[in-house]
Amino acid sequence: MSLLKDALQFLMSIFSKIWQFLHFILTAFLGDIQYKSPAWLNWLAKKSGEKLSILRQQINEKPVKSLGVFAVIGMLAAGSWAGYQWYQTRPQPTLVNVTLQEPERTVIEENLPPNPIIITFDKSVAPLELVGKAVTDGIDIMPKIAGEWKWSAENSLVFQPEADWPVGLDFEINLNQKAFKPKTELAKTELQFSSPKFIATVVNSEFYLDPTNPTQKKVIVNLNFSHPVDAAKLEKSITLKMRKADGGLLDLTDDNIQFVVSYDKLKLNAYIHSAPLAIPIDDSVLEVTIDKDLQAARGGKPFESELKQSVNIPGLYSLQINEVNPTVVSNEQNEPEQILLVNASTAVHEKDMARQIHAWVLPRNHPNATPEDLKYPYAWNGDTDITAAVLAASKPLTLNAIAAEREYVETHSFKYNADVGSYIYVQIDKGLKSFGGYELGKTRSQIVQIPPFPPELKILSQGSLLALSG
Repeated sequence: MSLLKDALQFLMSIFSKIWQFLHFILTAFLGDIQYKSPAWLNWLAKKSGEKLSILRQQINEKPVKSLGVFAVIGMLAAGSWAGYQWYQTRPQPTLVNVTLQEPERTVIEENLPPNPIIITFDKSVAPLELVGKAVTDGIDIMPKIAGEWKWSAENSLVFQPEADWPVGLDFEINLNQKAFKPKTELAKTELQFSSPKFIATVVNSEFYLDPTNPTQKKVIVNLNFSHPVDAAKLEKSITLKMRKADGGLLDLTDDNIQFVVSYDKLKLNAYIHSAPLAIPIDDSVLEVTIDKDLQAARGGKPFESELKQSVNIPGLYSLQINEVNPTVVSNEQNEPEQILLVNASTAVHEKDMARQIHAWVLPRNHPNATPEDLKYPYAWNGDTDITAAVLAASKPLTLNAIAAEREYVETHSFKYNADVGSYIYVQIDKGLKSFGGYELGKTRSQIVQIPPFPPELKILSQGSLLALSG
């Protein structure tokens, strides 16, 4: 008894020496640290001290029993560690990885059946006798949906619904051991997926001018949907407003533009047609807004995004002359002809173009040329060179319009006759009108140089003119 008591006191003295040594080291490096503990810590220390005092007393009174308790605790700790190490060295079970492929939207426009769920395993897990057959037990899907589970291969499980998937619904699948061959251990037995969501997109938009009626101008916006759309909800969500092209969204007018909506047979596409639009004085923009929360006709989770589309509306003075270009072509008799090509941004009546276009052959030398300058032809360049004096010294050039296949065309052709290398000044008066009532806002003028005749010419077909390269 005395020996055990001495052994315990010896161990406690060792711990005391260790603590004194640590205290000496810490004091040597860090110095004395003054610390005042909080009241709760003092209380805890007091209680702990009381407990330790009781424990010390019990150890002194019953050293054999206390040593036995410590021995049991030590053996339990050692046994637990040994057991953990043994378990780690045991062969671990091989888990089967599981991959779920969510169903894509049903292609109803091609009359195809709903797309299935496909669950793939990285090992063979199907009972061989069930491959290619329906599975009736061991698989649950929530919410419930009518359909058939089937092993399509040893590692592939397929669910084919009877009807189309609900729109944007969340599902959970539970896999039970009953559906698999014995001793199959899956990495996961609960799978989640969502059925195809309802999605709306803007396919395209355009400013449409009726080719047979110039007064009929409107905007058409094409929308596409993943599922047949709820037409009534769509039409309530559409807003059309006009603003100036150089303004922001805060400059939108208060008046809503009226519209109608047409659909394809399945209501997978919608076409918003604005009411006929008057020509604005300035270039404008029609802002088309479709509010969020559009829904499929079958209901389900709504589309959460707002759709916006901006469509440019040409103003009254939007007619532009894109190009004035002299060239040389051959006619049906294979004879070279000098042709002036004029291209407009929109179709113009050939008679209107012929009335509004004028040309002059500029003089060889500038009226203010010095005797030295007279030795060389003047290189006319830009409208700043053209003055009343220059035009008075120029020779009017006759332009003969070549009839096109249609009265309204973008590109107009004129025959003329001028010396190669000379300069001509071409002017198209403002006020020229195009199909649809658009006007040339200011006079368009350009200086061009007459090109040389190329060594080879291509014969033109009836009713057309082709430019040649030399």
